[in-house]
Amino acid sequence: MKTIEVAAGVIWNKGRFLAARRYGCRHGAGFWEFPGGKIEAGESAEQALRRELAEELGLSAVSFSFWKTEEHAYPDYKVVLHFFHVTAYRNHPALIEGHDALAWICPTDCSDYCFLPADTQILMELQRDYPNGPVEKEAED
Repeated sequence: MKTIEVAAGVIWNKGRFLAARRYGCRHGAGFWEFPGGKIEAGESAEQALRRELAEELGLSAVSFSFWKTEEHAYPDYKVVLHFFHVTAYRNHPALIEGHDALAWICPTDCSDYCFLPADTQILMELQRDYPNGPVEKEAED
């Protein structure tokens, strides 16, 4: 089974995290996810996170820390997700690539959104451990 390594950001602002809805004919179109993407050959998870946030949302991550790794098996492949808490960044998120909607979500309200199956455990942990978000710095414009 093919394995895909992914870097994903739990991007925080005022106690809410950013979710992005996939669009088009990609796997999971219409589902919400944490922004990020595939780790390229020779790239660290941290480098991939910075690159993907810039490409997809126009964000420049200023302060982030590794949180945890989760694995999820889909029928045709396995995804290994490396999650980071992003607590400071430059620019406002914009729909540049791969998504048709963005939402700032309070962890206690995430059941109102249909996330990818690989994110289910992460959502439960955010609800339990970060109901008001982490201690964070204000986003920089």
